[in-house]
Amino acid sequence: MKMTQGGSKRMVKGLKRVVAVMAMLAAFSMTGRIALAQNDEAIDAIRDRDSIPETDQDRLARWLGAKVDSLGSATDMQQAFDALNAEFRDTRNSDAFTQVLVTELAKIAVNRYARSSLGKPTAFALSHQLSLTPRVETVPALLAGLKSSHSFVRYKSARSLGRLSAQIAGDDAMFTQVRDGIRDAALAEEDPVALRYELRALSSRERIAQIVPVFISVLDKRIEARQNPTVKADGAELGIYENLARQDVLDGLSQPQQVELVKRLARLFRIDVTRYNHPRLAAEGEITDEKYREVARLERMLVAVEDILARMVQGGTRKIPGELQNGGIARNQQIRTIVYEWIGDAATSTEGRLNSAPWNIPVGAP
Repeated sequence: MKMTQGGSKRMVKGLKRVVAVMAMLAAFSMTGRIALAQNDEAIDAIRDRDSIPETDQDRLARWLGAKVDSLGSATDMQQAFDALNAEFRDTRNSDAFTQVLVTELAKIAVNRYARSSLGKPTAFALSHQLSLTPRVETVPALLAGLKSSHSFVRYKSARSLGRLSAQIAGDDAMFTQVRDGIRDAALAEEDPVALRYELRALSSRERIAQIVPVFISVLDKRIEARQNPTVKADGAELGIYENLARQDVLDGLSQPQQVELVKRLARLFRIDVTRYNHPRLAAEGEITDEKYREVARLERMLVAVEDILARMVQGGTRKIPGELQNGGIARNQQIRTIVYEWIGDAATSTEGRLNSAPWNIPVGAP
């Protein structure tokens, strides 16, 4: 097909417009790179200062914001983190400069985490860098991270909050804000690893009486989700059990709190041992990595619950670890018998330690 003279002219004009737009974009890109380079030079000039004036702090905040936004062009998460982390590892940085850098990054993270368009490379770089420099001033950013759509951001934010738990517990307002933020995140959490670290972050012995209501709310949700014995055990409850596995922590609970906690532990004890005896896990056959990991999680949870109960209930003893040493899941029926000694056996109407006052758990912990 032949092209008319008019069509040829229109094509030429179109190509010229494309070339013009590309030239304009290239110019803008070059201008941006030049401006960023100039800003880098200005920031480099204050890196070694022992104090950073407010005007320079504002300039640093704008520069760091631009740096963070540029991470979106990284090819992967590690490249984005390396680019950001290089600014923190610069050997010229004074303590004052680093302090401002951390403070401003936390402010930027609060803003960027709220953006639904935030990509994985930038989200990873922010969360990983903040996890390397956990300070009280980063708490607002860590709480914002708990709301991220990226599970690795929630996990890292929770882990950082856990590392700051002692400082957080010393401030009433901050503790309440963090506890409530973790509660909301944990009740909405679907990733078991993130959930475990969210729960583990509530680790203050002095504040345990204010923390346990959160644990009870989460345990209620876990019980509801795991009633069906075909549901796999993901081990998220270990975040709570690890916080309760100390006598001084349990001693900080009131009697009513202990009773409410034991009610939940008894039901999860029954759920875990039922799953442990499920044919898919207990029957002889091929041992897959998935099966091995779930069995290991169940054994850890069974041991943990028995340990907590033995600390709280007079006359309670720890028998499950010995059975596991004698044969692991091959001793699944013996371990079920041990659990029934605590919660009772509904099939035979045999009572256990927890079926009498003050616990008054129904036989079998249904």
